[in-house]
Amino acid sequence: MKRRSFLQLGGMSLATSMLAGCRKGNEKLIPFLVPPDDGITPGTANYYASACRQCPAGCGILVRVSEGRAKKVEGNPRHPVNQGKLCARGQAMLQELYHPDRISQPLIRSGPRGSGQYQPVSWEVALKQLVEDLSPYLAADSPGMVLFSPPLRGSLATLSKEFISQFPNGEQLAWEPLQPDWLAQGMFGARGNPDYDLENTQYLLSFGADFLETHLSPVRYGQAFGQMRQARPTVRGRFSYIGPRLSMTAASADRWLPAKPGSEWALALGIVRRLLQSQSYDAATVKAAGLSITTIEAQVETYTEERVAELTGVPLADVRTTIDEAVSISPALAIAGEMLAWQSNAAEALAAVELLNVLFGNLNRPGGIYYTEPTSKPATNSYPDLNRLIGRMQDEKVQLALIHASNPAYSLPPSSGFQQAFSKLPRIISFASFLDETSLQADLILPDHSNLESWGDLIPAAATRSEVIGLMQPVVKPVHDTRAFGDVLLATAKGLGGRIAKKLPEQSYLQWLEKELGERIPDLAGADKQQQMDRLLQQGGWFGPPSKPSRIDWLRLAAPPAAAQFNACRGGSV
Repeated sequence: MKRRSFLQLGGMSLATSMLAGCRKGNEKLIPFLVPPDDGITPGTANYYASACRQCPAGCGILVRVSEGRAKKVEGNPRHPVNQGKLCARGQAMLQELYHPDRISQPLIRSGPRGSGQYQPVSWEVALKQLVEDLSPYLAADSPGMVLFSPPLRGSLATLSKEFISQFPNGEQLAWEPLQPDWLAQGMFGARGNPDYDLENTQYLLSFGADFLETHLSPVRYGQAFGQMRQARPTVRGRFSYIGPRLSMTAASADRWLPAKPGSEWALALGIVRRLLQSQSYDAATVKAAGLSITTIEAQVETYTEERVAELTGVPLADVRTTIDEAVSISPALAIAGEMLAWQSNAAEALAAVELLNVLFGNLNRPGGIYYTEPTSKPATNSYPDLNRLIGRMQDEKVQLALIHASNPAYSLPPSSGFQQAFSKLPRIISFASFLDETSLQADLILPDHSNLESWGDLIPAAATRSEVIGLMQPVVKPVHDTRAFGDVLLATAKGLGGRIAKKLPEQSYLQWLEKELGERIPDLAGADKQQQMDRLLQQGGWFGPPSKPSRIDWLRLAAPPAAAQFNACRGGSV
């Protein structure tokens, strides 16, 4: 045997043995000769419109389904938020659907808490246990209980609110570390998140807003940023990023100003000072907002270029160049991001960026910020609300926790004290799809459907200039023995009976959804309601006409704090 033949034979033998060792066991291939009776045709793909809930942005999606399996997810071209594009998180929802580690059926803890030892049970047994756990909390003198969830919108928000309100000492904490709703609450009085007209602006200032990564809608603003840069033949918009971290968004800027954490807004006030000195501000907008130029001048008088450079740690030359560009280039736009929102001086920082936009005169104008009244305002709790709940848990005033679509044991810092207080709760019930840091502490797990197995509606957190209600529909049959969170709440209400059963008489979450949509969507009134519903499902939701802009006629600007307060931030870090 030749040396070359020997090496080839040896390599093939080694590869064969390795592949055989990686297999769990022999698999039997079953040909798809006889299709089921539900309209599946071998080799033919069907496309279903739905909505993505992988993040709060609320993009529309199209799912290609072949032979009963979801094969590919893409953006819905008709959806106003993403217009046919989709980010990596949306593409990855197929991995969630078919992930081998998904919880496939209800589980009851059989070992020590946190050990991961669970016993599979049927839904009949699990729902019976859930009813037994919740029954004592219907009494007026019952201890406290909490439903911990991310900020919910639409019909699921109203259902969970109605459910928890039936318990005298029940409360719902809507919390998500990266939730975007702080922006609306902190700047323009909870009118709803703004829609930035990036594509038409000529100078963009980002104060810690990573709009190409996580801020509001990376898909929406990634497209707009590309148009700002390249879509206009003779105009290329300029972009400056102010923030301590060289993020992907900062790396895409013409100029990155690495300001110290908590000092970003000093540059905003430095620009305000120059706008007032040069009288380059929009007087009509200032008058409509009811602002006093004299008062503003007194507040920003000390924010000279030298002091801004000292406070931020940014070289003086970069400070001067940025201020010169912001004053001379129009239209200009300033956006505030998460870097500002989670600092101890967040209110003042957001107000400074708000003031800058008012002086730019870009509210409800091309190249600026558009505000419309939101279709649905989610119930969002603040950090003090979270601290209050942790204190009640530590004082044993809360005895039971329901956890939906959230992992607070991982996302909250240990310094908050949540993990220690959470582990002391007598009873924890989770609706997780995977065993994570929070669900491992649960005594009962009732796994939820995935995005592609669920009915629902989705109000985008990313603002649009028209009302949008994205519709979710199941594109495949449930892969495992799971149930939708809404269906579990309704079944539990029926099992509890009495007042809560009368308040929530619907037999399924789909019935609740249709009732809620009928109250909010004008197209679903009349005899052809089902035909209209089918049409909305085919296009992926209800996309209303352009809304009239909300009038912004007030401003909240606190007095500038001392320089020492700039570096203060919650939890000791940013």
